[in-house]
Amino acid sequence: MICGVDEAGRGALIGPLVIAFVCFEKKGLEEISLLVRKDSKQLSPSQRESLFLEIKNRASNIEIQKVLPSRIDRENINSIENETIGNFVSKTKPDHIFVDLFEHEGTRMVNELREKGAKKVTAEHKADENYCVVACASIIAKVTRDDEIKKLAEQLGFFGSGYPSDERTIEFVKANYEKIEPYVRKKWSTLAHLGLAKDNKIRQGKL
Repeated sequence: MICGVDEAGRGALIGPLVIAFVCFEKKGLEEISLLVRKDSKQLSPSQRESLFLEIKNRASNIEIQKVLPSRIDRENINSIENETIGNFVSKTKPDHIFVDLFEHEGTRMVNELREKGAKKVTAEHKADENYCVVACASIIAKVTRDDEIKKLAEQLGFFGSGYPSDERTIEFVKANYEKIEPYVRKKWSTLAHLGLAKDNKIRQGKL
């Protein structure tokens, strides 16, 4: 079994971090590789949604973990991802797992995942651009997070993508902070820049 891991929403101000694991047997991976040729960020929403269904039909296993802003505020985001990936490997024991590396260097992760039962580990930056199985995980994560953002928007009003680089998101947070506060990552320094941070460490830019 060959598995890929990727996430969506890592740098977002609003909404969850979504970590997706997608696994294929050899035939399924060969089939999907004919369809998935780009990283999810290079695809339109409709293309991602179409490929989402193709991936689901061919994958032998898909697992999705949603990490809420409250947990991200309490813990280190790298530690959360490492723990989540480690738990998945301990449970599934993949023949080969490909990880879109989120740390500076991957030696420690490779060694730890091998200890947890992965026969082979590839952990690289831009793995979603270089390996189909990670591109599939990227698509699953992105579509899942987009669905979560749509649900929040139906409840709270349209606020853009949820990323601090999106001016629509920033304007919504400034105008509706009390309403959206439960869904915001308070650890992000963006709140300090907006004058909304309540925690002294955040106000001082230490987080």
